Amino acid sequence: MHVFSRIYLGISIGTTACVLLSGCNSGNRAVEQPITVEAATVKAVETTAMKPISPPTRKETEERVARIFHGDVSIVGGRQAMVLIGDFNGDSSMDLAVAVRPNPAKLREVNSALANWTVQDPHHSYVAPKDKSVVVVPPIGKPAEVKAGEPLLVVIHGCGADGWRDPLATQTYLLTKAIGSGAKVAKPSQALAKDFGPFPSPRDVISETYAGKHGVIYWTGAAYAWHAE
Repeated sequence: MHVFSRIYLGISIGTTACVLLSGCNSGNRAVEQPITVEAATVKAVETTAMKPISPPTRKETEERVARIFHGDVSIVGGRQAMVLIGDFNGDSSMDLAVAVRPNPAKLREVNSALANWTVQDPHHSYVAPKDKSVVVVPPIGKPAEVKAGEPLLVVIHGCGADGWRDPLATQTYLLTKAIGSGAKVAKPSQALAKDFGPFPSPRDVISETYAGKHGVIYWTGAAYAWHAE
């Protein structure tokens, strides 16, 4: 009797399980409701106004450049050194731009692929055409290379409310063919907006005259580029 009881009990449990499983697969199962548009929409994050930042002192600029480059480059211009601050990449954090020259004995380190900065030539940066929905990106060419004695523009992207003064502000670009005359911080011109298209956020550009031509250096979202004006 005990054997038959266990067999019957096993059959009953198995039958019940099958009924439950078939119920999960039946047409009467609860169907997950689709996410509503309101729930799926990501609400825009309100951005706060940038914290006012005082101009850098000569000592601050030297310390910041030394902290990143460890003597691979040095600031040029003495007391008249080219030092600019602005939100160049449009992230609501103040960036630092300063003119430097490479240390002749450290040229290999400056051009190293393992360096903590990116070397770019703004005159050869790729800018996607704004009037095309499908864009074929050209093959990546030879990386820009710093030459001995060449004047360079260092751009250090800021981080948070303290901008370039923040210890975490280490994203750095080393720009060749970027030191012109009359350099100053400006806003994107109508000519730049017409050629590049609307920028996703407010930002600053570096306006200057290079090789006899007036133009600006601006952030494309991936690189610094030159726009003749």
